[in-house]
Amino acid sequence: MSLATAWNSGPVPLFLPALAIWALVSVVLSGRTARALDTSRPVAFLVLVSLGFTLTATLTPTSEAVVGEVGPGGGCDFRQLGLPALSQLLRPNDVSLNVILFVPLGFALGLLPLARKSIIVICLAFAVPLLIETLQLVLVDLGRGCESADVINNMLGLAVGLAIVVGVRAVYAWWRSAGRATAA
Repeated sequence: MSLATAWNSGPVPLFLPALAIWALVSVVLSGRTARALDTSRPVAFLVLVSLGFTLTATLTPTSEAVVGEVGPGGGCDFRQLGLPALSQLLRPNDVSLNVILFVPLGFALGLLPLARKSIIVICLAFAVPLLIETLQLVLVDLGRGCESADVINNMLGLAVGLAIVVGVRAVYAWWRSAGRATAA
């Protein structure tokens, strides 16, 4: 299968081209973003590209939408309003994939320096799942479905990504302080 065929097949045929464009935009904007967030350019790039990954995975049209076979909008599914069961997270499915989708963004945000700007950006990131589901509800031509479960699972992924970085930083700080105490 050629690369062009791979890009134009599957459930979200425009995902890879949109992601490639976003990656190029991320390279261009990473310097300006780094200065705005008082961080390094690689961290700014990771934040931008992980945000782009989540947006392109959730807001590019489905294959049905590309060929014009989208039915009328069906509202928003509010059946899940709590955290998913552990059994749902331990196997590949819609739930676990929605969690995993936002882990890179949470991880990248966790790399930002602890500052007021970073906290604001992290808070805004927790609004992204709400924005995505709202856009999926309103933009029926995308062929996407609005679900409260996706919001919860995406926010859980953000929290997991952040927790990984916070945990690693805490262990590293403890390890460094234990090393200093032993050397003294």
